[in-house]
Amino acid sequence: GASSGSTVQGLEVILDNVSFPMRGDKQVSGVVTAVRTAANSLNNPIPPTGLVLSARDSKATLLQSKVAVGQRLFLRWS
Repeated sequence: GASSGSTVQGLEVILDNVSFPMRGDKQVSGVVTAVRTAANSLNNPIPPTGLVLSARDSKATLLQSKVAVGQRLFLRWS
């Protein structure tokens, strides 16, 4: 299956049960199923009904401080 394709260590947050479709005018949400750091943050599988958020450096630190496994995360693109 598909994977994140990340090649630089940082942070990957895996979400499942995502409320697709993603559009600029719609909020989507998903449940955090894993928070992966360091070597575990590389090239994680994308769940069939989910997505992977990848971050590094200061953005990874910020994102890691805001998410926890089991949490529903809400996203909106503008």
